[in-house]
Amino acid sequence: MPPAHHATRIAHLLAALAIAVLLAGCAAPPPSLTGAAALERYYAGVPREQVQRLADFRATHLYTARTAAGAEWRYIACGSGAQTLVLLPGASRQAEATFVLIGLLESRYRLIVPSYPPVSTMAELADGVAGIL
Repeated sequence: MPPAHHATRIAHLLAALAIAVLLAGCAAPPPSLTGAAALERYYAGVPREQVQRLADFRATHLYTARTAAGAEWRYIACGSGAQTLVLLPGASRQAEATFVLIGLLESRYRLIVPSYPPVSTMAELADGVAGIL
């Protein structure tokens, strides 16, 4: 059995992952939706506290854009630490879908979290990620 502090960290990471999965379907509105009013309309069914957490995250975690593998890839680079983690969001392909997990990890790790275009193969995904690193 892991020490208590490891169990607590694991529990926090699992909770963050669960929240990220819940938000994955609604984490990134279309680019045409900007501003507080649009944010409220898009997230009408999401608790206000979670919407505010996402808005706060967006204000402090800006995207960088780079062409990689022939397509535009946007990514968030944040955090500090000797080790770098690349977080790949799942089906949503949006970095913001992992914003809760980013918040838990960025004090210990440097993070690269892409929002990426649709890819057909793992090789395309690998080429795109390599292109932003």
